[in-house]
Amino acid sequence: MRILLSTHVVDGIVGVTAFQGSDSGGLSVCRYRDGDDAITELALAVSNIVTLARARGENITADWAGVAIADVKTIRSIQTPEGGTNAYCVYDTARPANSLHAEVMMRVTIVREKRRSAVRQELRKAFGPTLVTKEELLGGRVLAAYLALHSNT
Repeated sequence: MRILLSTHVVDGIVGVTAFQGSDSGGLSVCRYRDGDDAITELALAVSNIVTLARARGENITADWAGVAIADVKTIRSIQTPEGGTNAYCVYDTARPANSLHAEVMMRVTIVREKRRSAVRQELRKAFGPTLVTKEELLGGRVLAAYLALHSNT
């Protein structure tokens, strides 16, 4: 699951900027899990991402829009343009504050930007074009936990 900010989404459609970095520094994602502990961790992860985006000054009004969801098996099955080689790996990078954290990384070096772009497009397709809104995600429970975190600020 890729946590998306308002800057990643236009009219409910997930933009290509949501997947930049997958071919260089990695693309942070969260493993999808239900349960009260996962709800709290997701809310904290969202809060941290929004805070970081605003602190960077990239977009002071950045807000959480929702998530894009893809199956790990689908991500790992994306092939390089030449075929025969899986383009992405997904690995666990759990952190003390976020046990759900994982990374999507391009596992091969693709020199030409046109070919890298084609592979990123396949990654975008794997996640699908439609946003799962914050209100829809796990019945709105993550949104409620997120809002509770900010009710005292």
